[in-house]
Amino acid sequence: MSSSSTMSSSTSAEIMSTSPVKESAPEASALLVNCSRAKIVAFNSTTAAKESGVQSFFTPPPATGAMGERIIATGSLQLYRIQAHNSTFLQCADVVHPILHRLRCWKITDSSYILPLPTSGTYWRIELEHQTPEMLTEFEESISNSCRLLPCNNPTPASTTDELPEVESMTGE
Repeated sequence: MSSSSTMSSSTSAEIMSTSPVKESAPEASALLVNCSRAKIVAFNSTTAAKESGVQSFFTPPPATGAMGERIIATGSLQLYRIQAHNSTFLQCADVVHPILHRLRCWKITDSSYILPLPTSGTYWRIELEHQTPEMLTEFEESISNSCRLLPCNNPTPASTTDELPEVESMTGE
């Protein structure tokens, strides 16, 4: 009986090792935007949190970090939507980051944006380099459909309330 159980387990191992791995279907994700040149810079800023106690949802962070900056990715930047989970992800080189619906993103220049990270006082500055105005508009529309894009020069428009906007269904229902 031990020889048949050994044969059975070796056959199972052979089947498992030779069976193809299922790859995700092409319609499982959609490319929203592809920017050819981008840079993501990570920085810390503890001054904004210290000065106000707790940073307001609408208060933009500083554009640079007094504690130092480091480039974490350069190359093309893509925004993808994963249809099954109604999620959006940002990818630049080896860096992948979810864009959550309640996330704030600030536009600090015509081609630079700031994303806060879960760690308090930690931010990413996304710099889209040498992009056409059409590409920048496409990026802003795509990210606005995934999170809250706020301009730095007017972070709290008069029509803004403390409630977050409803996110449209991305499954087409």
